[in-house]
Amino acid sequence: MDDLPGRSRNSSEVERGAAPEVVTLGKTLTGLFNGLGVTQKVYGVRVGLDNTTVSRYLGGNRVPPKPFIEQLVREVEGELGLPLQESAKETVHQQYLAALKVTSRSGEYELAVMRDELELAKREVARERRTVESLHLLLDSKEEEAQGLKVDVQRLALDWARERSTTQSAAAGLRKAYEDSAGQADSLMEQIRELKAQLGEAEARRETAEGRSASLREEVRHLEGLLAERVAERVAGPVAGPASLEELKAEFAAGEGRPAVELARQLTDAAWSRPVAEVIEIYSWLRTTRTPHQVAQFCGDVARLRDLDESVDFLAATCPEASRQTVASMVEVIASRIDPGNVSRVCGRLGDVRTGWSAVAADSVMSTFGTPALRPRIPQSEYVSLLTAIRPEDRYPRPTSTGMRLDSLGAGQDPGRTPKALLDVAAAGWEELALTALAVLVSRRGARGTARLLDEIGVPQAGHLIRFAAAARHEPIRLPQAPVVSVAALLADALFSGSTISPWFFRLHDALGDSGNLDQLKHSEIITVRKLATEP
Repeated sequence: MDDLPGRSRNSSEVERGAAPEVVTLGKTLTGLFNGLGVTQKVYGVRVGLDNTTVSRYLGGNRVPPKPFIEQLVREVEGELGLPLQESAKETVHQQYLAALKVTSRSGEYELAVMRDELELAKREVARERRTVESLHLLLDSKEEEAQGLKVDVQRLALDWARERSTTQSAAAGLRKAYEDSAGQADSLMEQIRELKAQLGEAEARRETAEGRSASLREEVRHLEGLLAERVAERVAGPVAGPASLEELKAEFAAGEGRPAVELARQLTDAAWSRPVAEVIEIYSWLRTTRTPHQVAQFCGDVARLRDLDESVDFLAATCPEASRQTVASMVEVIASRIDPGNVSRVCGRLGDVRTGWSAVAADSVMSTFGTPALRPRIPQSEYVSLLTAIRPEDRYPRPTSTGMRLDSLGAGQDPGRTPKALLDVAAAGWEELALTALAVLVSRRGARGTARLLDEIGVPQAGHLIRFAAAARHEPIRLPQAPVVSVAALLADALFSGSTISPWFFRLHDALGDSGNLDQLKHSEIITVRKLATEP
């Protein structure tokens, strides 16, 4: 797609409200806005726009940018205390596309449609991944059941052989039981073969969906490049160059008496238009001359309006000295922009800045993804897919908040979800994160909760979890309540509580012995653990 089509209406027609599609969108947005109970002037201050611009957007005279619509929806949801219905959001989005189609001059409409297709492809990838995950679980369950039946069939065969030399009736009963069990085993094996075939098809569909998503992502980037060139050509001309940084500071200082909204607009323009080095210098200057709220708003604009890589670099450069409010404003915006295609790059760029805060910034961004402030809730499997998309060289140390987020997403769901999630993370090679999530899981559930969880998830998965904990040797994990020196010792304490000893404790002890890691129990609070664990 080398060329982008032009628009079908000129700007003066839109300004006079001649485009009915734009008017329709304005009426819908006005209906949403009225639910906020504030004036357009007050709302303009809130979002950093003058009330004239807000009035044009709501009056159907101009097509507002997508971030304006998204922020308005978030504001309304916050006011209502619950999310808007998806059908209402879709209506707004379709009206936005219709308005954009008749006013777009530089291919914005085509780019918006392509982005919609990309989001649809991402959801398809997520669905196929969940299908593969559920088929894996079902297959594991059937194979475990088949193994149990196989053992039963073997025992019945031996019993039948012994009874044939005694009574004929007993032998006949055992033969029937043997034949019934053998038939059940054959039926199970057929089900397993069918499940494996379904799994193969699901994995093929997932790969196809992932390929389409990657292709669409490249097409979106291509269109964005063309659009950037078109915009650059449109604004090029014999215009005065941008003011120097010192001139800009002087202009800000001279504007003390002007309306706050005008200063906010100037800062927003600087946030997206100035070189990154100057933006960082403006930030340092603002910290000493403006209120914390203005600084946080400026940093939020940088994170929202700049290229994602530039936003991440700005966060990494400023977070060591920034206030909690400022960091939170940037982290939330960047977290809303990450996906499996860019998450590794984001974490890697944060890690390239060799400060003690860079790892904390990455941990904050990843633990903020999918929080209620951004989305009502995300599936735990989607979060795992995001985490495992981070390449080993881009992973960050001490992922405490990420581990806590991984565990909390499994709350109230199938008890096997979180154990499987952290084992999937471990299988992807991120052992430190998996151990952190396991430490959080055990700490939050306590003795009874941990033993009950292992009982509920069953022998295969619980065994995997115990062997993983037993085989690991790691640095102390920094949880909020206390550092965990050994996850195996933490698990042992939970399974050996007071006068209650869970059978899982002895499995853990055996696994530690098999791994050569029995010395891990020296970190346990159980004084007589080794003596009691080895008694017959």
